[in-house]
Amino acid sequence: MKKLGIASALLLASASAQAGIVDLFTDPALGQGVTDNQNGLGVVSTDAFNESGAFPTVLGGYRDLYVDAASGATDINTDGLCNGFDACSRLSVFNGVLSFSNDAATGVIGQGEVQWDGNDNSSALTFGNYSENFYFQDGCPVTGCDAFQFDVIFADTGFLFTIGIYTDGNGAGDSWTEVDLLSSGSAGTQSLPFALFDFANTAVCGVPNPVPGVAEIRCGTNSVDLTNVSAMRLILNGANAAAGVTRGAAVDLSIGAITKVPEPATLALLGAGLMAGGLARARRAKKSAA
Repeated sequence: MKKLGIASALLLASASAQAGIVDLFTDPALGQGVTDNQNGLGVVSTDAFNESGAFPTVLGGYRDLYVDAASGATDINTDGLCNGFDACSRLSVFNGVLSFSNDAATGVIGQGEVQWDGNDNSSALTFGNYSENFYFQDGCPVTGCDAFQFDVIFADTGFLFTIGIYTDGNGAGDSWTEVDLLSSGSAGTQSLPFALFDFANTAVCGVPNPVPGVAEIRCGTNSVDLTNVSAMRLILNGANAAAGVTRGAAVDLSIGAITKVPEPATLALLGAGLMAGGLARARRAKKSAA
C-alpha cells in the first residue's frame, strides 16, 4: 500500500479487516451522475444535484451527489445541461467507484460533494434522518471500528478534500467536526482515524495548518458524537484561503469504497501530540457505548 501523503494523522490498516459500510459506490446498478456548467459556487443548475436510494450499501440509505463549477464552465447550447462542446465539472458513481473531473482543456475549476444525510432530496445538508454509531455499526468487530478506510484509485494531481461528520448541526454551535486534508494525489489504500474528528477546542479548531497535511480542523461548540452520527459529507477539490490552499484546476480522481475498520496494531501518527487527546476520548466513548 502507498501513503497518500495527506494528514499527519494517517495510519495504515489491513485491507482485509472486517469493516462497516459508509458507501460501496455500487448502487444504483446503472450508476448515478451529475454535471455542472454554470459558473459560481453555490449555483444549483438543472443537472448538478441528484439523490438516489434507498440502498443497503450506503450510510443512511441515501446518497446525494452535488457538483459545482466555480469558473471556466460554458453552456454552448444554453440548455442548462452538460453536452456537446460544453465545458463542465462532473461527479459520478458507477461500479464501485466515485469519480470527479473538471474539463482540463478549457480550464474548468469546480468541486464535487457527496452527502450522506438520509432522504432529504436537497443539496443542503440535513440532520436527523438517521442515527448511526460509527464505532459499533454492523460489520465492525466486537472491539469496534476506529478508522475510515478508502482506496484512491487515481488522481492526476494533488487536491484538498474535506470530510465532515455531524451529530446535530453544522456551524451553529452544535456537535460537528470538519477536517480539510491535503492529498498528494498518490494512489493506494488509506485509513483515517476517527480520533482526528474528536476535537472541540480553540488550540486545534480553526487554526490554519495545525499539523502537516491538515489544512484546518473546524469544530462546533462540542465535538461530534461518533456514537450518534446523523450526517456525513465529502467535498472534493475544495479550497481553504486561511491555509493558503486554492481550488485546483483540471483535477481528475477516482475513489473506491469507503468503509470503517478496527483500530490497527500499529499507528503512524506524525502529529502524536495533537492526536493523543482525541484517541483517549475515542476510547472512552467506545467503552461507554459498549
